[in-house]
Order: sequence, then structure tokens, then C-alpha cells
Amino acid sequence: MLYNKSKCIHQAYKVADVVSLVISMLLATWLFSEQQHYPVAEFIALRLSLGNFLLLAVLLFAYIWILDRFKLYDPAQLTLTPTQELYGLAKAIGFNVLLFAAAGNLLHLYLLSPFFLLALWPITIVVTFGSRRLVHHLLNQANLGDHNRRRMVVVADGETAERFAELFDFEQDMGYGLLGFVNNSGFAPDGTTWLGNHSDLPRMMHRLVIDEVVIALSFNEFTMNIHDIINIAEARGITVRFPLREVFESVVKSEALWRARCNRFIANEKGDSLPELVIASGYEFGWRFIIKRLIDLTVSATLLVLLAPLMLLIALAIKLDSKGPVLFVQKRHGYHGRPFRLYKFRTMVVNAEEMLEELRAKYNEMDGAAFKMKNDPRVTRVGRFLRKSSLDELPQLYNVLRGDMSLVGPRPLSAADYKLITDINHMRRFSVLPGLTCYWQISGRNLLSFEEWMALDLKYVDNFRLLEDLKILLATIPAVLKGKGAE
Repeated sequence: MLYNKSKCIHQAYKVADVVSLVISMLLATWLFSEQQHYPVAEFIALRLSLGNFLLLAVLLFAYIWILDRFKLYDPAQLTLTPTQELYGLAKAIGFNVLLFAAAGNLLHLYLLSPFFLLALWPITIVVTFGSRRLVHHLLNQANLGDHNRRRMVVVADGETAERFAELFDFEQDMGYGLLGFVNNSGFAPDGTTWLGNHSDLPRMMHRLVIDEVVIALSFNEFTMNIHDIINIAEARGITVRFPLREVFESVVKSEALWRARCNRFIANEKGDSLPELVIASGYEFGWRFIIKRLIDLTVSATLLVLLAPLMLLIALAIKLDSKGPVLFVQKRHGYHGRPFRLYKFRTMVVNAEEMLEELRAKYNEMDGAAFKMKNDPRVTRVGRFLRKSSLDELPQLYNVLRGDMSLVGPRPLSAADYKLITDINHMRRFSVLPGLTCYWQISGRNLLSFEEWMALDLKYVDNFRLLEDLKILLATIPAVLKGKGAE
């Protein structure tokens, strides 16, 4: 569906292919030097020249161009089985080896000998296939939602609905899941689901987990119900997409749409793309998010190992202080309201959840949906220290490692607090992954009102930058040490 996501994936493939070819050439060079009884270091050193570097650059460019000609960067590649991909790589790399042989014979290049090229072909196939599988796995780990599955609803009817059903069937490995179609006729293509009428969709957005809504209607079909869908989706932070061919086909010549400059989506298995108007909130799958996710994985895994002794001591202290489990596991709502199990060190008595509603009714000191109370009678002695120092949050590094959370993002709300949100504009905070820390943590936490808290979360959503994440992480350290606003 998304042209820039497909482009991002194929850029990663091209980088992997170039690195794989260089590694394969080094391995083949080592085998060649062994066969010639010539030390590999001296063999390579003799060939380190500007001319050879330029030749290598030309060969790499030609190599990628040929792989592209063999359609190894087409969107359809993502749907191939490993056997099909391996066969395609064998053909393309074999053609490249023939090209290298022709260049070696024409330019009298000693290195590009028959023995070297015979070794290079299978080595490159194996290394390239392995690197592509690794890239595919890593990109799947950098997920937004349900392991990189975007839940989508399409507002369309008739032939347009059938066209989008075929598109989603083709793009399953691109990370899109079609929940179903919304239209007033009750029509749904074979194998898909009719979800309801246009007037039903606002309620669906509250009841279901929906990441994106595609409105594929002609401009003259826009009614007040469609306007309501757009406004409510925008308020909740749900991405709204308008494929321009469908929206403007009644008022704009189709050839003019190819000159539009908005976002783009893949229109067929060949990779042709069409423009679309997009209203989005938060971040989408792209290089910034991939880098953010890699940082999350690296930092969370490292800290879980380094802090393991401290976490064992905390677990022992909790056990000695009060009865009950070491960990407190609670249902929280994350990305677009997805429920997940959040892990914390237990800081309260075991029946704390049962006491919540009575305390909320009598002693809640926070306005809005959240509950906060000074000198909460449910908090244990060790728990009070853990809360003040924020050490109770350490097990959430596991949530970050799993992909439920990020290091930086709005704090996830409990199921009880989530149900109490009354301002629909506050739902836009769920259009990014929840985090361990954000502006709220470094700005006073419980000293702020609920409205101020929500405003800070939306500030983060609207200004997401990797550099800003780094600033928030660095500012969290003194904020935790001071314990300001931690109750």
C-alpha cells in the first residue's frame, strides 16, 4: 500500500546486496589466493589502487542494476517463498558473473579468472540470500502494531472495493491487515468482510483497533457521515488515506493525477504508484522508526543484562517486605488502544486493584481519567521507595524489548483510566508507541494537571524526532534522581 514503506524495504535490500557482494568477493579472493599459493593480504594489497576502486564501484552499480532488471526489488519479491527468491537470485547473480567474466576478458583482469568467478557465483548466492532473510526478519521486528500488521478499514463499494481487496491480498507481506469494507450497500468482495454503513464507522473506531482508514469514494459521494469519519479519525490519531484517483475521478482527468505531489501508494504488483492525500498522526514505518526501534532493542537488551543484579535485589526486598508476587502485571492500552500486559515491580498490597474504585471516588487528586493520591494506603514500605526512585518501572524494559513499548513515548494508561477518557482529542496520544519516559516525566509528573499531561503527550506526537527522543532520555536522568513529582 505505502510507496515509501516499500521503498524503505528495498533500499535496505540494496544495501544488504552490496555488502553481500563485497563479502563474497573477499571470500572468493581468499580461495583464489589459496589456490595460487599467494598470501591473501599481499594479494589484496597489490590491488589497492584508485583505478581498482573505480572498477569496483562500476561493478557494484552494474550488479544492483541487473538485480533490479531481474525484478529482485519489485514489491512482489516480498511475497515469494524462500525457494522462489533463491531461484531468482541464482539467475540474476549468474548473469552478473557472466558480465564480470566478459569485463575480465576485455580488460585483461587477472583477478576475474574462471576459478575466481566459479567460486564467486555460489558464495554470492548463499551470502546474499542469508543477508536478505536477515533484513526481512529485522524489518519484521521493527513493528508498528501487531508485529508490523496495520489494521485497515476501506470505505469503498463495487469495483473499487474489489480492486482494493485484490491489492490487500497481494500486499499481505507488506504488513497490512484488511479488517473489512464500509459502504451503504452491504457489499464486500469474496473473502472479505462488510463491517457496516458509513454511519457505523465512528462507533467502530471506538470499539475496534483500527490503524488506518482508506476513503476510496468519489468526491461527489462525500456526505456528512464521511466528514464525521474524517474528523473522528483525525481526533483519535487514526491515519486517513484518500487515493486521489478514486476521490477525484469525477472532477479531474486521470492523467493529471500522476503529476500530484502528496504521498504515494503502490497500485499494482509491478510497483507502479499513485498519489494519495494523507492525514496522519505520530510516526509511520520508515527509517526514523526503524532506527528508533533498533535503539529500543539495543538499549533495553543491554540494560536488562546490566541491571539484572539490581533487579534481583529489588525482587528480594519486595519478598521480604510484604506477601505477594514480585511483579505486578496489569492490562494497559498502547498503540492505537492495543491491550498489552505491562510489567512493574509490585509496590502495593496484593488487593490494591479491588480498593481502587473506592479510593478513586473519595481521594483522587488528579483531574481527568488518571488516578493519583498522596500517601496511598495501598503502597508498601519498599514500594514507596521504588516509586520515588522510579525503580519499579525497570521490568518495562522487557515490554520495550517485545515491542509493546518504546523507551520514549506517552505513558500507557491502565484499562480503567483508558475507559474514562472523555475528550476524543486525547485519543491521538495513542498514535505512537507508549514509552518509559516522555515530556510528562521530565516536567513534574504528578504536579501537573491531567490536561497539562495530555497536552505534553500530544506535543510529543506532533514533534517526533530522534534527536528529541535523545534529549528526553538525557533529561529523564536528573528528573529521576530529583524525584520531582514522583508520588
